[in-house]
Amino acid sequence: MPPNTAEGTLEPPRTSISLVNPVQEITDGLPAEHIYIGDEASDSVGEPITVAKRFRIANWVRGVCTELTFFEEGFLKVREFKRGKLHKNHLLELRFLSLEPSSSRIIVLPLLWTALGLSSLAAAAWLISTLDSLGQYFYPASILSATGATITLLLFVYRSCESFSFYTASGDAEVLTLRSNFGCLRRCRLLLPQITAAIREAVSDDKLDEDTYLRAETQAHYRLRETGVITRKACSDGISLILSKFD
Repeated sequence: MPPNTAEGTLEPPRTSISLVNPVQEITDGLPAEHIYIGDEASDSVGEPITVAKRFRIANWVRGVCTELTFFEEGFLKVREFKRGKLHKNHLLELRFLSLEPSSSRIIVLPLLWTALGLSSLAAAAWLISTLDSLGQYFYPASILSATGATITLLLFVYRSCESFSFYTASGDAEVLTLRSNFGCLRRCRLLLPQITAAIREAVSDDKLDEDTYLRAETQAHYRLRETGVITRKACSDGISLILSKFD
């Protein structure tokens, strides 16, 4: 007979609970893999307090204003406004970002050549329209050409831009992209060394060993997915890359 408790009921078997949390990422079409996150890696991230510096980039061409707030605790808060409305508001842990951003430049030269051609045509049509005998035919053509040149030039300015993207150090997930058009190119380029210096300082302050760091970065990817900074697929791909780096 099994032993009874004082109330006369059977005592349920005792189970041991591990303090180490298993983390499993289940993705469509990908095998499930397990890693174990220690207490130092699974702690929730608190809101930083001490502001070190703040920068703002206003891209008037696209109607976007990006505000970057650096905290001494090693965090970067990103707030992006579109047409005056808050579009993004999230927190990045700088120690998990790569030092070198990727850059890309788009210059839509066909639009520029088209705008120049239409401007030349508008000027020629206007000159011809100054002749009394032909003015009634070429003056409307000069107006249409000038309008087309203006629209094409505006499209060129809008679509031509330079972008800088920062990714997670091991997961290669894109977490911050700065797009600059005419009017904010110089300010955006000057801001890049500030971001890189903040990342380098946060990495130097991190005393975790490699495996613990990778576990912590895995948790960071989950937080980025929960806050909408990265997609589910980007999170899955990033964690797969991190898992491949474990010995």
